[in-house]
Amino acid sequence: MSTDISIEDLKKVMVRPDASPRARANDVKKAQAFLGDPSIKIVEKIDGTKLTLLRRNNAFDPDDYTKNWYIAYKGNVIYPGEARGLASREEEVRAGSSGTAQYSLVHSLLARVHGNTASIPPGTEFFLELVQRKPTISREYPQKHGLFMTLFGRSNYKVTGTHLVSNITPENDEAKLEEYARLLGVRTYPVLFEGSLESFQGLKSGIKSASIERRAADLDTKLRAAYNDSGPDRSLKIVDSIYDLFSDFDTSLSTESERSPAEGSVFRTSATRALYKALRFDQHDVEHRQAIKQKFRASTQEDEQAYWNGIITISQEISSEHAPAQRRNVPEADLDEILQRIHTECYYDSAISNRLGVLNHPKTLIQRQEDLFLTTKSQVMRRLELGTKSGISIGIFVVAGKPVHAGHWGVIDLVSKECDEALIITSNAGRDDLPAGVMIDAWKAVLEPQFHRDFPNATLIISAESPLSLAVDKMRQLKNVVSKFVFYSDDEDARIKYAPSKMADYIKDPIAVSKFEQRSIPRSETVQISGTTMRKFLTDDDRGSFDSFVPQTLSQEMKDKYWSILKGEHGAIQDSKNRSNVLKALLESFRPQCK
Repeated sequence: MSTDISIEDLKKVMVRPDASPRARANDVKKAQAFLGDPSIKIVEKIDGTKLTLLRRNNAFDPDDYTKNWYIAYKGNVIYPGEARGLASREEEVRAGSSGTAQYSLVHSLLARVHGNTASIPPGTEFFLELVQRKPTISREYPQKHGLFMTLFGRSNYKVTGTHLVSNITPENDEAKLEEYARLLGVRTYPVLFEGSLESFQGLKSGIKSASIERRAADLDTKLRAAYNDSGPDRSLKIVDSIYDLFSDFDTSLSTESERSPAEGSVFRTSATRALYKALRFDQHDVEHRQAIKQKFRASTQEDEQAYWNGIITISQEISSEHAPAQRRNVPEADLDEILQRIHTECYYDSAISNRLGVLNHPKTLIQRQEDLFLTTKSQVMRRLELGTKSGISIGIFVVAGKPVHAGHWGVIDLVSKECDEALIITSNAGRDDLPAGVMIDAWKAVLEPQFHRDFPNATLIISAESPLSLAVDKMRQLKNVVSKFVFYSDDEDARIKYAPSKMADYIKDPIAVSKFEQRSIPRSETVQISGTTMRKFLTDDDRGSFDSFVPQTLSQEMKDKYWSILKGEHGAIQDSKNRSNVLKALLESFRPQCK
């Protein structure tokens, strides 16, 4: 995903207990403006897994949903082959799965509703929240596996293997959002309140939820006292009481026999389209989250490690069978077939089920099977995305690239020439006047095509995860099949930020550390230019200097496009730099999953 922006907490923005007198006066003004908004909409915030549903850029096939749709979790495509076999075990998946098997329910949904989706334009991307059972989710909803539509919009995307990189331009059209939700058989977020919060009567009349009505009755004295207050802090007291009302209530996913607390709520103003959230007190409580995680763990750390050692051993056997050697640019049909074979072996092979069964762990069989499948899939995809022939050298370059310039390109050239394989990792985060999404647009429209032409032995990863964390993860994963990892950086970073002693502490794997080599590159060895200077060229409209220091293999047409994208003048990119806060804030953080 190309945007990583969170919603501001209502209290932290307006009711800061330790604020200075000047800051408190500013908070009062913000609270007054917030309460004076003529129409505020408040919806329940659902704690689930964020999925991407993407209508592919091709003609509609009424008979086969797989031809028209991608489903992805944090940028990882969930192919049909890894899901369709679980249709016969749907009841078991709903009752007991705690991991990726639950994504098969999304494929099943698409198969059912696909015939109704012909009117959805190609290239439309949807963000959905899947309510599921998972160790990292803080809520345990009585009703699970509902899908809630967060937003939609036109998308520029690219799929490489199982990696989806996309840049969505969200549309602010609630009527169309509701229509698409109906076509796809999913829900929009439950509305808790709609109206004005300026008066106590306005609060009472705008409530749309029985759960909020019950909570308002419990807080009646506090709410009335806040609204009746005549002091200078009246607006702060009202915001504080409203926060209590909309942060601690029963979720709409409760049942008649079992009530459960919601995660919280999201406020949207009509005047500024700003978003705020109110979260239940335990949402970020470490002990609360650990208690949930512990339900999916063995009783001791030793037993937990032994369990995963057993999973890894079996997965290595399966992956060596289904991906025995390096392959590049594997066609989607082949990937789907490979994943289906792995899926069948992990979920339906009785001998493997027996081996899983003897592992000492409280997890059920299907939970063990999905652990095995995800681990095996990760191993197989690594073999297919990066060369793993025994004894090769892998050069790694972690590049900020905000923006990418000729110096970066020169380092990549060195990596690709000096090593058998080059692994280039960058983040999708923004910086200064280059908001999140702009560099993704630049990579996809300009840099990535040239990258593959210039560096055929290089693999590019653009991720929301920390590039350094990804690099370390790759070193741990590939430690047994490479001769060395050569880590490239400028000479200052090599001495300080990426010093071998620091990297050894970070990698924490003796074998990987033993194969780690530092390669410091002084700028004099490539091109003496910095990202700060490049951003100044942009700010100063110094086009001549900018063109002199971009990757020089770019054609003039591509240099023109690069400039216009970074300046926010290239088609939809203008919208991506200036889109409203409401749409920005809905683009929650998408971080690749790792164990």
